[in-house]
Parts: sequence; structure tokens; C-alpha cells
Amino acid sequence: MTAMDLTSDGLLALDEWNALDPIEGRRLELVDGVVIVSPRPKILHAAVAGRLMQLFGAESLLLLPEPEVVIAGERPSTVRVPDLVLPRETAPADDARFDASEVLLVIEIVSAGSRRTDYIAKRYDYAHAGIPYYWIVDPDDRDVLCLELADGTYRELPVTVDDTVVLPRPVPITVDWDQLLGRGGPS
Repeated sequence: MTAMDLTSDGLLALDEWNALDPIEGRRLELVDGVVIVSPRPKILHAAVAGRLMQLFGAESLLLLPEPEVVIAGERPSTVRVPDLVLPRETAPADDARFDASEVLLVIEIVSAGSRRTDYIAKRYDYAHAGIPYYWIVDPDDRDVLCLELADGTYRELPVTVDDTVVLPRPVPITVDWDQLLGRGGPS
């Protein structure tokens, strides 16, 4: 894409975003029409995501890794790439992109460079888009923030935290920290 392809205000529209080529080893997101380039997650991050996918799979729920979620159809466009997504049952299962209305839960796994984005910017974006549940998994702090949308804003759900975490909604899941972080042997 050349500078000539940009809209007059310099912000990318969704169709221009669609024309971008991926960058090897990087994750791209579109935030208010601006392309944000981040490094790919590290091994622990990917391992935590894989273990969460196993936990949900044991409940016959399919968590999808890194699909695009279109937050706003109006200009400027925003397309987030959450670490994990639980789509609604009515969402197409073979899509790599979802409209926010097709998403029940997004999960972000905090890494060194994503803390502010995960806790502040994405929390706002996902609430603004009407996504009912948002979990922020923080392996370094051994914490999970479980949020539920109420009146257009997220409120914290009570979570039991010790060596295990019991997350109440949208589906009750118990997370053993040692297994999640790969310290409890094979799962």
C-alpha cells in the first residue's frame, strides 16, 4: 500500500486495512484508523493461551486464537486482535474475523508491552463494542480480572484467587495457576 491509497485524513478505512499484507513476526491491529504493530507474543504467552483453549475445550467450548474483531464499522475503523475469543453460538465458526456483535468473550493475556493496552485501551474498546465479557489474564501477577458488561461499562465479577481461580461467567471455569503457567506437569 502506498501513501496514495490512504484516505484524505490519513486514517485507514476497513477496506484499506483488508488490503494490507501481514508482517512476519508481528501482530497488526487497526485502532481508530491507525495501524498498530506489536511483536508476536512470547512462548509463555502462547502456552497460557493453549492451556486456556484446553480448559474451554473440556467444557465443549471453542476458544479461537487471535481472530480479528471489528470494533466499529464507522470511521475511524478499529480492528482488534484479542489473544482468544469465544464466539457466540450463532457466529460463523470458520471465520478469522468477527463483528463484535458475534463475540461473547474476549481474553487478553498480559505481556510486558501490553499491560496498558490490555487494562485500559482494550477494556474501553470492547465495552464500547458491546462485548459481554472480557477477561484479562496476568501470568506475572498470577491474577485474572473477569469483567461483565453492564450499562455500557465493565464491572468486575468476584473471582476466587489462591492456587486456583474460579471464574463465574460466561461459563464457570476453574484455573489451576501451576498448570496454566506450565509448572504442574502435563495437563
